[in-house]
Amino acid sequence: MRLHETLPLTDDGPRPPSHFNCRSTVVPIIKSWRELGFDRDEPPGPVRPFLRSKQRLRNVPKADRDALRGTVPGDMNYGDWLRKQPASFQDEVLGPTRAKLFRDGGLPIERFRDLKMTSDFNLDELRRREPEAWRNAFDVA
Repeated sequence: MRLHETLPLTDDGPRPPSHFNCRSTVVPIIKSWRELGFDRDEPPGPVRPFLRSKQRLRNVPKADRDALRGTVPGDMNYGDWLRKQPASFQDEVLGPTRAKLFRDGGLPIERFRDLKMTSDFNLDELRRREPEAWRNAFDVA
């Protein structure tokens, strides 16, 4: 489902995530300084606030540029994308225990959630459902 819409800024209305593994986002459309009534020009050159690196884009290795730009190949799912992110980012998104299960336990992202109920399993439920992943991630018998 594609939601290519321009909506006014309100407290109600659709907001990401729209579904499990949703990659959609909200992007503000802002007025220029002149449209806001200031006698001021826009900043020179491209502004790239989403970059994780302060390097100029041409100095970043070509293979790493897409990740810095924020683009994701259309055939890449969320789990594949998340696996390519730094461990610190995975920890932030999943929490440290789930991230370790994801990285070291080999547990696919889809297994963290009951897709019929659309709710996340708590850690005790994951331990019961995925004992092999727990053994791999935490070296427990």
